[in-house]
Amino acid sequence: MLFLTLHNETDRMKAIDRIASLREQIAIMEARVKDPDAIKIINNTKSMTDELQSTVESLFKLHEVEYEKTGAFDMKKHEELIRKLDDIASNIRQNVLISDK
Repeated sequence: MLFLTLHNETDRMKAIDRIASLREQIAIMEARVKDPDAIKIINNTKSMTDELQSTVESLFKLHEVEYEKTGAFDMKKHEELIRKLDDIASNIRQNVLISDK
């Protein structure tokens, strides 16, 4: 969201790095977890991470095109995709809370 708002390349790279870090954490858990219920949560989180990355990449591409054409990014125009990003991130956080129990 910071990148979309501030148009700062550092924020764009932070988002990419955070997704990569999440993937690394998932891989570590996959290698260690044996409980079937926990494995389901990990697989679900992995799937949501794929969706998160795809959504982020779509928003970045839309931002790039729109910013190049108009010098701005209209958040309202892309509200549905932004809400999807927020929902996915929230669901991933919820999975983390479930796995801590």
